[in-house]
Amino acid sequence: MSHIFSPDHFLPFFNATKLLKEPFEEAIKDMCNKLQEDQPSCVISDWFLGWTNASCLGFGIPRLVFHGMGVYAIAVKKSLSIYQTHVNKGLDFNVIILNVKGVQLSFALSTADLSNSLMDMESEISRFFLEAEKSDLGSWGVIANSFVELEKDYVGSLESLYGNETKAFCVGPLFLYEQILEGNRFALNLKEPANPQTNPSRTNRDRSKGLIVKEWVDQKWILAHKAIGGFLSHCRWNSTLESLANGVPILAWPMQAEQHLNAKYLVEELKIGLRVPNFKRDVGNIVERTLISKGVRELMGGKRGKQAREKAIEFWKGG
Repeated sequence: MSHIFSPDHFLPFFNATKLLKEPFEEAIKDMCNKLQEDQPSCVISDWFLGWTNASCLGFGIPRLVFHGMGVYAIAVKKSLSIYQTHVNKGLDFNVIILNVKGVQLSFALSTADLSNSLMDMESEISRFFLEAEKSDLGSWGVIANSFVELEKDYVGSLESLYGNETKAFCVGPLFLYEQILEGNRFALNLKEPANPQTNPSRTNRDRSKGLIVKEWVDQKWILAHKAIGGFLSHCRWNSTLESLANGVPILAWPMQAEQHLNAKYLVEELKIGLRVPNFKRDVGNIVERTLISKGVRELMGGKRGKQAREKAIEFWKGG
């Protein structure tokens, strides 16, 4: 998927994965025949490869589904996909969802917190996702990219939604086992401007306060630095975990997929982040720079920002 450069290519790619079913089953059959007494112990496949569940059942091999999302987001997405208690809400982003069947939430969820695929259940890609979600049910296990300490309240809900005594396994990201290298005080990653002469001094201005980096950086190195006081993030789950693992509070600016769910969870339940002020999905993802500045100032020096930082550090220390 890293080679997909346009959203228009996602659906053709997802549909193309179904063509792997026959060669996949042939490979499993060949392994079983050759290994005989030493059969494959399990199959781990991505969530959108739901068809592998039926294939594995046919061979009597346990299938574990892997999700890159957190347990809470997986559970909400699974519930709303299967039971669709949010349908008939139109495309109004301000409707409160009163019932997420099988998931107990400590905060109010609205349609503004859902992905586009859940908002429009009639789209082609939504129908593909729904088929994958249904094919997924009854998998032997679920592997989630998370920690029990972080999402213990949702593990049981996730297992129940899958049914058939499915077990959920929270496997934390491997970056926690790596040696974290020292970063800079802060870094802003920008692409090279079309015209480098537009403002050549901008990259060198105020180097005592920060650094603008024009090429790829490993953000976990920067988040691990003791001088970092906050993270303006789109709230993709890997970025969220890297921030939490270093006790850094988040200024949430979600844009797509489950990012809106993650932002709601961070701000409303964990209380280790703030939202970009006055962010409204019905006017797109564009936010005025004055609002970004306001959010950064509140996170870095305001009362709510201080509270979020204290909670983030408490979580980081294991409290």
